[in-house]
Amino acid sequence: MPLVKPLCLEALPPEILLDVATFVTCFQDRLHLCQSSSRIRSVLIGHEPLWYTLSLSPLAESITDAVLSEIFRELSSAPPLQPKRLPVKILDLSGCFKISSLSLQYLERYLPSLRCLQLGVDPAEDDTWQLPKGTRLQLRKIVLGRQRQGLYKDWRSSITSPVFAKTGHDYGYRRRYAMGTLTSSALKSTLVSCGRTLESLTLAGHCLARSALQTIASHCISLRYLDISGCEGQITQGDLQTLFEGIGPHLETLKMTNMSELSDLTSLFLVQHCGKTLRVLHISGGKYAAVTFLTRAVSRLPRLEDLRINQIVSGDVNGLVLALRDSGLFQQLTSLDLSPKLDIYPSNRHASRSAASHTSPSTPSFASGMRMEHALAPCSDQALDMLCRFERLTTLRLVNPAYITSAGVNNMLRHLPQLQVLELRRWQDMQYSDGGLTTISPDNLPDLRECVLYSILIPPSIFADWTDFRHLKLVELWDASNFDHHHLKGLLLSCPTLRQLRIAKTSVIWDDFADILGVDGSTTSFTPSPDAPFPPASHLKHLKYDGEIVLSRLDGRRSDANGNTLFDYWQGSL
Repeated sequence: MPLVKPLCLEALPPEILLDVATFVTCFQDRLHLCQSSSRIRSVLIGHEPLWYTLSLSPLAESITDAVLSEIFRELSSAPPLQPKRLPVKILDLSGCFKISSLSLQYLERYLPSLRCLQLGVDPAEDDTWQLPKGTRLQLRKIVLGRQRQGLYKDWRSSITSPVFAKTGHDYGYRRRYAMGTLTSSALKSTLVSCGRTLESLTLAGHCLARSALQTIASHCISLRYLDISGCEGQITQGDLQTLFEGIGPHLETLKMTNMSELSDLTSLFLVQHCGKTLRVLHISGGKYAAVTFLTRAVSRLPRLEDLRINQIVSGDVNGLVLALRDSGLFQQLTSLDLSPKLDIYPSNRHASRSAASHTSPSTPSFASGMRMEHALAPCSDQALDMLCRFERLTTLRLVNPAYITSAGVNNMLRHLPQLQVLELRRWQDMQYSDGGLTTISPDNLPDLRECVLYSILIPPSIFADWTDFRHLKLVELWDASNFDHHHLKGLLLSCPTLRQLRIAKTSVIWDDFADILGVDGSTTSFTPSPDAPFPPASHLKHLKYDGEIVLSRLDGRRSDANGNTLFDYWQGSL
């Protein structure tokens, strides 16, 4: 019989190669695939839709000016692409703190038709820059020692030790040196070049000059998405008014949390110029105006679908929910996120560690800082009763709501079976005095994907039922004494979709945890040092710090398949 030559990847028809490449979502892997042979490279590089999205945020630790330049040269060197012109329409450089503002010149040279540009200081939590309609719910990444973006104002970032400065893994270090401090001239040049086609722009965390907003208003007239959270700098109320007037007709998403409170006139400009098209609005509460302003203005935001207010100091939350209901927005609102003023300050232990150059401070943990928290007040069962009518609400986040009861929460959850994201936090060491929540179960919330509970009393029998969740992907439990190692093992073994888990202050102890994973607990704990700031990947699958344990699943297989231990499928997250 004649020998049959084995079919290799390179010999596949072009349409099959392109179909395979669409399943390689990581840019780095796709680039490696191009480098495997000249034929594969010519087929893939020549197919422009493969390179419409260039997301480098997951590779932020490795992206430098030289690497970015090499990437652009690699993608622009092969026909049929025109030299120095790339088809990239979405570019994500969020968290790439090793590149400088000089790298922005590559955008002018290679990307003349850019539609989405993300330059945030922190890595992006999701890619929902597009319209809420038609987009899938993205999984937020849990980072050890940190809460989700914008929830707490972390004052510990002002403390930087020589070790952090050496490794570059301190949050304060990243903020000060992100993109070599984004210069006004570099940003202006980029926006003038790409602004005409730009539809999405993220500058969150950068210290912007006044000219930056003026440039956005005059050159980015097609913007639909803008994120300037934490970009105070020299920005005045007049600059914000100019911005809203310039980009208002098309703007659909506006995120500007952790910024100064809007004045009455600025709020009026926002509603007047952006109100008719705005779908997503994220702002900070401040002392007086934000909640009161929105209570009066929601009737002039007819398309609003996603509302977030953080850092609320005062305001009638009950009145805001009532206004949302009476304006008819309860029929279309899909996300509601309300949180009070929350701050984390360095504790004495954290300060002493950072002050000593010969010590090895760890990543600042949520448990190691001194927290100062306010409450959402008044926010009572009256607001929960009104939320029962929000038939399209899929994301609900309530932080430190005052005067609510277990009965009120249980009643609300019975009327919201469509919820996919639930976050409920109460003050530390304060729990319900009654029987706790009994409705966070697969029967009441069958589509639940993300569950975040801090200082919430849950009966043990309800935790036992969590193994029946079919879509649960992320769980955070803090101060949940009824959650023990049996519940943990049941989740890890029986919940096939679970991808990320954070637990702290539960009944799970480290020895039980190591036994569940099938490893020796004495050999898996890790203490950072100047010479080894991160644990060796060869043995680390989980990590604890200050009583906090974070897990991430390696792949989608069931953990008990083929006799493998849980240790083979889960890894720690830094």
